[in-house]
Amino acid sequence: MRVNKIKAINIQPKDFSGRAFFPGTEEHPFHAINTLNKYTAILPSFLYPLIFAGILFLLTGNWVRTIIYFGFIFTDLFILTLLPKLKVSLVLAPCR
Repeated sequence: MRVNKIKAINIQPKDFSGRAFFPGTEEHPFHAINTLNKYTAILPSFLYPLIFAGILFLLTGNWVRTIIYFGFIFTDLFILTLLPKLKVSLVLAPCR
């Protein structure tokens, strides 16, 4: 049986003096995106199809596509809202 030697790796400390932001700190730019959750959580769920359809209309200017998109998302959200009230589960296959 052949045994390989373990190679020693020389790890040097990194210089963080040029870094402006660190993950998890409030002044990090990505923290602004994470804090949006506070504001979106208070919106009623039925406003999301309107918001997304509005954004789609602003980007494309196509009313037909916007109405189809709004109808699809609104119907999907409506069905998902009804499932717990009707006591219907979406499990299609038995868990193993």
